Amino acid sequence: MSWKVHFQNGVLCYKSGKHEDALNAFSQALESGGESQYIVYDSRAAVHEKLDNPKDALRDAKKAIDLAPEKWQGYSRAARLFLKGQKFKASDKMVDMAIKRLKPEDTKRKAELSYLKQEIQRARLVHEDYLRRTQNQFLKLPMELFINIVQILLEYDYSTLIPLLHICKSWRNTIINVPSLWHTLVLNKRRLKDKAKLWVQRSNGRIRNLKVSAAASVNVQDWWSFVKHVEWQSLRSCKVYGWDIADFLKKAGKFDGLVNLEQIELDDTGYKNLDRIPILRQNPALRRLSLTEIPFPSPSSLLDEDEEEPLNLTCHNIAQLSIRVGPEGNMLSAVTYFLNNSLNLQTLVMDTTINRSIATLPRIKARTLHMLTALDITNVEWAAELLSVTVFPSLEILRLSKLTRNLDGALMTLSQTVPLLTELQIRSCLIANAETLIQFLKATPLVQTLEMSSLTDISGKVLEVLAPFESKNDANSSNTPDALCPSLTRLNVSYCNDVKTGPLHRLVKARLPDSSELSQNKDILYGKSRMKSLVVDGCHHVDSEWAPWFRKNVDFFSCVYMSKKTASYKR
Repeated sequence: MSWKVHFQNGVLCYKSGKHEDALNAFSQALESGGESQYIVYDSRAAVHEKLDNPKDALRDAKKAIDLAPEKWQGYSRAARLFLKGQKFKASDKMVDMAIKRLKPEDTKRKAELSYLKQEIQRARLVHEDYLRRTQNQFLKLPMELFINIVQILLEYDYSTLIPLLHICKSWRNTIINVPSLWHTLVLNKRRLKDKAKLWVQRSNGRIRNLKVSAAASVNVQDWWSFVKHVEWQSLRSCKVYGWDIADFLKKAGKFDGLVNLEQIELDDTGYKNLDRIPILRQNPALRRLSLTEIPFPSPSSLLDEDEEEPLNLTCHNIAQLSIRVGPEGNMLSAVTYFLNNSLNLQTLVMDTTINRSIATLPRIKARTLHMLTALDITNVEWAAELLSVTVFPSLEILRLSKLTRNLDGALMTLSQTVPLLTELQIRSCLIANAETLIQFLKATPLVQTLEMSSLTDISGKVLEVLAPFESKNDANSSNTPDALCPSLTRLNVSYCNDVKTGPLHRLVKARLPDSSELSQNKDILYGKSRMKSLVVDGCHHVDSEWAPWFRKNVDFFSCVYMSKKTASYKR
């Protein structure tokens, strides 16, 4: 039987939807002498396409092209098959080759192929958009760059490590296999044993930051068997609450390895008889130290200039020092010792949890702290005496809180030694004369942040000087004095009953950049900074009707008249 008969049977079966029979008929046509006819291969390719056999269909389409490279049918068939397989570049190429082989008068076929070409372009754009939305872009990022990004994030907030592990499998596998990302071990009350074991294993023992909470200190035996394998030479920061780390390291024979600490934070609140001195004796690289409820020797052994210091602590390089003591603490002993021995001190924080009256004020040695830039004192009975006899030539930040002894004399003395001051905070302190604070501010023209909260009959008078009334004589005078605090941008006068709306309005208005809002006296306005923050919480004499105006002209404005607790009590 001639191949043509089988071919005609195949065509009839294909048109009637009998694709299996059509496939058999076209195959028999090839076996009966039709192997040199491109139309047979092209027809069988169409059947394979209907039966979802793309590989066989492409094979027959290629055979049709080989037999008749000048015909368009094989190229058109291959273009459709490549489109289904999302081979857009090959499909587009086949369409172009098919169009080139069309006769000029075959406009209908040309329109069909042109539409196919447009369909290919649309499918390609849809596919590219899908890939952009679903493709793991992390795979394109160099591994070193990704690790650096994660390290920066962990330095800012280490608690993000666990969420990062749940982003995707690639991130998880990468983070787990980078020991340097497991440098911080925080032990609290949950899963102490499992966490200590996991962190020590994944960091290869190179823990840089160790924090042991008070809850973990109670159950040291649960996790110590794993933590003792830490390479203590790698430890840079140690924050311990109620755990005698020195004693445990001595028992494990590893105390000599604890020599590279740069930060130590010790909190013995609720604990007694813990010897913290040994851990402070062997860390010459120590830069940041925080002590809470740490016992120190009596002041008598430390105040005698001729007596040799008995502690021998390695504190010469300390830049940041924070000391907090409770009812039984000895603030004076600790502060005196570190001021005598820490010549590079830049930040000093002193805080007592309870204000204790002292019958006889201590004798404090006069000294100059050349490097100190930030001083924070809270509830320290002898703070005025310290401020009166100490020189701070580099001080930029001064925060005073809950000081019950008169600060007038200390502020007058201090005003002569702090020309670089940019931030002043005074909260709940005793100042008898507002003129003292005014003179202090005149001596510190660089102040940008000023807080005068919970003061009695002080803040209002200072505000009157900060924002004085303008008279015609002032406007015509060429000898107008310089403005007070020309660099001021942040002001907090919360809980001051003498603060009123008028001075606040004049202060903000005089510092507005808009020329229509400015006063006509250019000499007074010259060099003033715009107010960025204004806080007047608890100031009952500030008119609430002016709140919208303040919010419009100040970036941040807060005027909370009373807390929710107080408001509920009033009702």
